[in-house]
Amino acid sequence: MTGPSFSKCSTASRMASAAKRDAKEARVQQAISEHRNGTYSTIRQAATANHVPESTLHQQLCGRKPKKDAQTGMQMLPPDAESTLVDLIRCSACSRYPLTPVGIRDYANTITPGIPGTTQQVDVRRNWMQGFLLRHPSIRSCWSRCLENARLKAANEASIQTWFKCFAEIINEFSVSSTDIFNMDETCFMFGQGGSEGVVVPAGDPASRFRAQPGTRESATVIKCNVLSVVPVRL
Repeated sequence: MTGPSFSKCSTASRMASAAKRDAKEARVQQAISEHRNGTYSTIRQAATANHVPESTLHQQLCGRKPKKDAQTGMQMLPPDAESTLVDLIRCSACSRYPLTPVGIRDYANTITPGIPGTTQQVDVRRNWMQGFLLRHPSIRSCWSRCLENARLKAANEASIQTWFKCFAEIINEFSVSSTDIFNMDETCFMFGQGGSEGVVVPAGDPASRFRAQPGTRESATVIKCNVLSVVPVRL
């Protein structure tokens, strides 16, 4: 079965290519380690065992840099500066105030004058963000969800059990059958609060997309139900 086809210029295609490149480089580094520690006596054996080209393994053993590292000189920001940005993104997400792409670009433009060897101001723009995310698979872009700050701090087992108890009471009061519920917003939405926005958060942490919202806004949970009455077909 063939996988989905993407345009070579699409973001999905570039992400797939970057993931394939990183996986190959990980196998190359594993082959180098196994060759040097004596697991395999020859380069060919190490390359075959790790499914990498023998020529690529030989070139890196002779000192050639991986493609990803060899292109760092073409980046607008040096690797150390990008690592600083990744740390900032992680810290901001942990504090429940994830950064937007615009905020990240503004910060990148702010720190460039302090980078050693940088003689001119770097103008980081929108297209830079796509390459930045491809180079750092540990972070990802997503849509944020607002969560009132008091609710965020009060989230514990007892309060969650109380919420489900209230939910069961509402279901029983209106005689709603569980088979008629096809969707529900368990995290609620706040009245008077705008929609979500794009943010950059650590990959693999679903909770990081929630943004702490100061204040005491009233929130509600929507339960979507659907009951169909079908008229029998008469022939």
